[in-house]
Amino acid sequence: MGYRFPATQKTRKIKSAYSLPTPILEPETIGKIQDQTPGSREEWRVAVALYRLKYTFIYQFPVFGGKVSGGQVIDFWITNTHLPTPVYMNGRAWHNNKTATVDEYKIYKLKKLFHGLIREPVIIWDDEVPSIPAATSLLRRKL
Repeated sequence: MGYRFPATQKTRKIKSAYSLPTPILEPETIGKIQDQTPGSREEWRVAVALYRLKYTFIYQFPVFGGKVSGGQVIDFWITNTHLPTPVYMNGRAWHNNKTATVDEYKIYKLKKLFHGLIREPVIIWDDEVPSIPAATSLLRRKL
């Protein structure tokens, strides 16, 4: 048999004096966007990020008559870029494989109507903006 080290006394755990308290996250307070109630938390986060990045925009911009048959409503129409930029806020529950062709057709119609007078539409998915800072960094990349 080999050498055995003597048993040590039990050491007690020492709590760090510098432990930080866990932050208590308050629920996100959602307000109105240009006097309209947002359709989701994600739309609210994108709007706050656009305000923080100093973009001017029109919320729920109607095209082809808006909510009538054949029309569409663009979530954010950004006006202070060199060309107007349409931003679509898509939720996975509503925009899936079944509606993909309809969504593509709406974008095609929009690009055909404005024929080079708008920038390429930006599509933001709801799972891409879990927080306002995430929305801000995403918009910096995409715009």
